[in-house]
Amino acid sequence: MKIVSFHTLTIRHRDCDYEISCFVRPGKQETIAYLHGLGSTKYDFFGAVNQERFNDFTLVAFDLPGCGNSSYFDQVTLEIDDLVEITHKTFSSLGLDGLSLIGHSMGGMIALLYARNYPEEVKRFVNVEGNLAPEDCGVLSRRTAQLTWQEFVEQDFMKTLQAEFASLPYTGARVFADTFRKAVADQAFHSYCVSIVEHSDSGKLMPIFKQLRLPRLFIYGEANKHLSYISELGNSGITVVEVPGSHHWPHRDSPEFYFKAIHEFIKGSGFRGSNL
Repeated sequence: MKIVSFHTLTIRHRDCDYEISCFVRPGKQETIAYLHGLGSTKYDFFGAVNQERFNDFTLVAFDLPGCGNSSYFDQVTLEIDDLVEITHKTFSSLGLDGLSLIGHSMGGMIALLYARNYPEEVKRFVNVEGNLAPEDCGVLSRRTAQLTWQEFVEQDFMKTLQAEFASLPYTGARVFADTFRKAVADQAFHSYCVSIVEHSDSGKLMPIFKQLRLPRLFIYGEANKHLSYISELGNSGITVVEVPGSHHWPHRDSPEFYFKAIHEFIKGSGFRGSNL
């Protein structure tokens, strides 16, 4: 088994030095880089390390500021655009380019904007229920964003969210409920929710996704097949995959299906076209 190495990088952004925690599993083929969702960490991608199908790939994931083992400064409000630039600085520090980039949820939004801003650095993009439209802001981000920071703290709203996710009949939701309060700083969580909603409501994300000139895959859980834009994505030449028996966290609900779909997309099988 190949050795996974863990690193802490110092990334300077807006006059602050962020300590960014990442893991790298080297391989002979191209690099697959992963951006986690809100309330999660780099370990959402750690399951790929044990997937034999990825043995020849370099695998990389890191904790966004205020998540996992990465630092956060309460006096600095970070938004999604900041996270895009911190991602660029982190990948540059690791010497990465020519990526197959995967982003889940909030990470999907960050990855989308990264691919737009730095198209020469991304070969393929896998969007795992990343925000594309206002309807993507549901139980978590929109309700949080509607609260001021003081209201968020006074209501202990993280506890409310924890109880709601714990009640869902999906492994991924229950794992999220058990871990997200430890995985993200409260202030980072609240600030990121506000920025997620602003971007989702802007009407700009879907056109960006459709206009990217690279192979794209959109993955969603069966529980979210009601999303109104799924057929629109398929009609735009984007590969669309529904993960059976899954909610918003397919890497936990149906990991074998999920990782197989990603591998087949990266290797080229099952890909229905691109705008190259």
